[in-house]
Amino acid sequence: MKYKCKKSFSIPKSDDDGFLTDETVNIEPGSMWEEDESGFRMLGDVDHIRLENTENFSWLEIDRETLNEHFEKCDEGMRI
Repeated sequence: MKYKCKKSFSIPKSDDDGFLTDETVNIEPGSMWEEDESGFRMLGDVDHIRLENTENFSWLEIDRETLNEHFEKCDEGMRI
């Protein structure tokens, strides 16, 4: 499933090993994300969803409440 950010927000930044850093990452409106359906999670549990940004190879893991508040589903035919 593909998603478009509709409302900016910030999340804690993690390093490549999944440990939280003192930094935050801003997720900008209009950025495009695709759900990773592999089931792999670096930080969250099964209630979290992993989204990947194919433009800059970043990823985030958020709960469904955050997903619903800050993202909208995109048509499958939409280019990301």
